[in-house]
Amino acid sequence: MTVSPHDTDSLIDQGNIDHHIYIPTASTAQGKCFVFFPGTNASPDMYDEIVQTAAEEGYHAIGLAYPNGTSISSLCSTDSDSLCSEKARTEIITGEDLHPTIMVDEHNCIENRLLRLLQYLHTNYQNYGWDDFFTGDSLNWDKIAFSGHSQGGGHAALVARAHVVNRVLFFNSPTDKQDVYGLPSWISPEHLTPASRYYAFFHQQNLGPRRIEVYTLFGMMAWGNEVNADITPSPYNGGHVLYSDTSTFDHNAYVNQSGWNEHSDIIVDHELPIDVNSETPYKVVWQYMLTHEETTALEPLAFEELGKVYPNPCYASLKIEVETAGSKQYALYTIEGELLMQGKFDEPFMDLSVEELPKGLYLLTLQSDKGYASVRFLKGE
Repeated sequence: MTVSPHDTDSLIDQGNIDHHIYIPTASTAQGKCFVFFPGTNASPDMYDEIVQTAAEEGYHAIGLAYPNGTSISSLCSTDSDSLCSEKARTEIITGEDLHPTIMVDEHNCIENRLLRLLQYLHTNYQNYGWDDFFTGDSLNWDKIAFSGHSQGGGHAALVARAHVVNRVLFFNSPTDKQDVYGLPSWISPEHLTPASRYYAFFHQQNLGPRRIEVYTLFGMMAWGNEVNADITPSPYNGGHVLYSDTSTFDHNAYVNQSGWNEHSDIIVDHELPIDVNSETPYKVVWQYMLTHEETTALEPLAFEELGKVYPNPCYASLKIEVETAGSKQYALYTIEGELLMQGKFDEPFMDLSVEELPKGLYLLTLQSDKGYASVRFLKGE
């Protein structure tokens, strides 16, 4: 169903785009709400597939229309105020007057729009359980999962920093970065929602290294390195950071009538790759992100507790020794965070060829049942 924001609160007067709502069946309802924030200048009708998938998994699901006509990344990329993106986003979320360019008041902000929509749905559809997600004029944050694409994912992150929410799902987001200050201060481990509730799906060719940096700061890599969902089946090694990659995606098995767009084709309806049955391969990724149960995080270790790497500097090969039994995972990155290679090995010893790498500094991450650790090494000529 669709609902006009103005019908939920007559003082909402910015934009005339409807919210989109999907209701779970009585047998699947989980007592949880899923709220999706569209990207810049996008509308809820562009994301019906993910919202409907959430309903199929038992969520009361909402694609929320909100004031998103200003690109936060463009607005703040060259701004001299280090808190530019935080102020702009907070105003969009809460209506507090913080940024001179953003004009969102307490009626048009995300929080009021969501609250009034839930109240409206309860009033008009009383037997569907919408009152589980608010008490009076307050949202029941811990029963609501927040998600978004691009700009919308950044809003989900700010909400999860300020409140303990049910779950957080990022799709090619957050993207904020200022030329002078780098990543904004709100991208940090300091958030009220536990990191175990954060999940991300991104495209490697859409700012992949930056996104890894963001997800690392959020603490999401405690459940292992990023997982290539193109070649790894669900449950994706229990990871919280998943990605697709142009080099591994089977383009021959799918069509994309809008053309391939790394920023949008993992989540926007009309840009999703589909097979002969009009199914997208990414739906199973969304389902995992929506339903995967919290797991115990791997312990961060000093590298010498997990194993050793030598020689350092190295030239043709890097020798890795890990004494723990069972499968081990490794990932090799540039010092800027770009993933170069990854894999598994079962033996206690591995010889990793680095002969083709340019001279420079690199980061190696190892993971076993015991925990995970990272070490820098120098590749010589």
